[in-house]
Amino acid sequence: MTTLVPHRAAKHSAEQIEAALVVLALESGNVRRARKKLAEMDIFDKVPPATTITRWPETYRERYAEIRSEVAPRIKARMADTHDDLVTRLTSLENQVLDELEKEVSDLSGKDKAALLRNTAIAAAVHTDKAQMLRGEATVIVKRELPEIFRALAAKGVVIEGVAEEVTPPRPLPPSSHTDTPSESPTPSQSES
Repeated sequence: MTTLVPHRAAKHSAEQIEAALVVLALESGNVRRARKKLAEMDIFDKVPPATTITRWPETYRERYAEIRSEVAPRIKARMADTHDDLVTRLTSLENQVLDELEKEVSDLSGKDKAALLRNTAIAAAVHTDKAQMLRGEATVIVKRELPEIFRALAAKGVVIEGVAEEVTPPRPLPPSSHTDTPSESPTPSQSES
């Protein structure tokens, strides 16, 4: 971790600058939102002007890069949650529209109904996809055939050698006329009599 050392002419402590860089990273570089958060945190007598906060990521480039990589998972998680919330709200809106349409189906034109449902469904799908992507979940399922997989492996220097043999599955056993459960199996004395 790089230690932040303020320039000699700096009016703020290393801790204040560090906090500002963290907040700026959490706000995805948005200086206006960062200044608002910093004002709420009450760590400055007076929140530095936007021009100063805008310069700090460049002035303390190495430390800001480290901070951004440290907070990136938190930002992604927050964004994924935001997309999940939007999916929930859009799905709820879609259900409300469906409920209203069922009651007032004659008041809307067919084009209006179709457009509204299509648009809310698309929006919900987009936000679902974004939330999955931000969480590292699969958003696409790709099916590949075996020859394609072998070619891709060979291109990477992996060679699989061997001979394929057809294996004949064993014949199924004929159905039994009785079940061989322990309670139904004859005891040795019963089978002798």
